[in-house]
Amino acid sequence: MIPGKMVKGMGGAMDIVQGEQKVVIIMNHVNKEGQSKVRAACELPFTGKNVVDRLITDMAVFDFSEEGMVLKEI
Repeated sequence: MIPGKMVKGMGGAMDIVQGEQKVVIIMNHVNKEGQSKVRAACELPFTGKNVVDRLITDMAVFDFSEEGMVLKEI
């Protein structure tokens, strides 16, 4: 369950993330209240773990490596 939501789950995209050469997430950096949507750790169940290569927001670009999340551009 997603806390505070009426739906039973996030849905899934396992067929998209498994075995792909590169997975890029594109999203807004902040929510409606102005709080960052970028997190140090996931708070909801995963569809795939350690599969994201790049995160692009309207404020920054991050790459993911063995060392963790790396800021590439602001």
